[in-house]
Amino acid sequence: MAWVEKYVSVAGGGTHDGTSAANAWTLAEAIAAVAAGNRVNVIAGTYANTTTSMTFAVAGTAATPIWWRGYNTAI
Repeated sequence: MAWVEKYVSVAGGGTHDGTSAANAWTLAEAIAAVAAGNRVNVIAGTYANTTTSMTFAVAGTAATPIWWRGYNTAI
C-alpha cells in the first residue's frame, strides 16, 4: 500500500498540516486529523497531557491501516 506520510512534533510547526517535519502537527492535532492510510511519524520528545481524554477521530481498516511510529533524528 502507498502510505500518506504525516509528521508530529512536540510544538508542531509551520502550517501545522502534518505534511512534513517542518509543518508538523502537534499530537492533539494528529489525533483529531489522522486518516486511514496515514503513516504518522512522531519525533522523539516529551509530550504533555493537556486534557483528561482524547478520542481518535477515525480508525484504519485492514486495507488502509493507520501506522504510528516514532523516530529520534531520522526515520
